[in-house]
Amino acid sequence: MTVYLGKRRVDIKHIGRAQYGSDAVIHVTDQNVMFTGDIVEDHSACYCLVTVFLADWARTLQISKHIDVDAIAPGGARHLIAKTR
Repeated sequence: MTVYLGKRRVDIKHIGRAQYGSDAVIHVTDQNVMFTGDIVEDHSACYCLVTVFLADWARTLQISKHIDVDAIAPGGARHLIAKTR
């Protein structure tokens, strides 16, 4: 799904299940930043809750690694994680 906030294009994508079956990433295309919610977490480990899809989460993380962005804003983020060049 694509939405426009003024002239800013924002892509919302479901790339796979992780903590929930409805996990999505938000890609702000003009800044090339991806917001991952709890698919990628900052200083945290996977935890076992009823809603977690552990096997799918690993596959979803692999997919997210191959999306070419300059920075990721992970779940619970205190900061962005920038691509190392």
